[in-house]
Amino acid sequence: MLKGASELYKNVDDETRKDIKIEEFLADLAVIFVKYRINNNLSQKELADKLGMSQVMISKLESGEYNPSIKKLCEMFMTLGLGVKLSVFKPGENNYIGSCDLMQG
Repeated sequence: MLKGASELYKNVDDETRKDIKIEEFLADLAVIFVKYRINNNLSQKELADKLGMSQVMISKLESGEYNPSIKKLCEMFMTLGLGVKLSVFKPGENNYIGSCDLMQG
């Protein structure tokens, strides 16, 4: 019996596991932008205009196909008035390494 999505890839190699985690992260980013667009009643084109991008790039961002650089991601969040906090963790007991915040204003 399947207990969760992680069961699908528990026996894959480390490289594949890393690729899956990156895709999950990009999907989480996509959700942030879709939610923002819906909550602000914007079309993809309107969001694209606001961010100085094409509608095609917004579509790719929302589908997880576009992997923006950290700089570009921060610029997009700041343009939308969203705060950015990046925290770094390492597996283990004392796993918090540090974080950085980027708030507009």
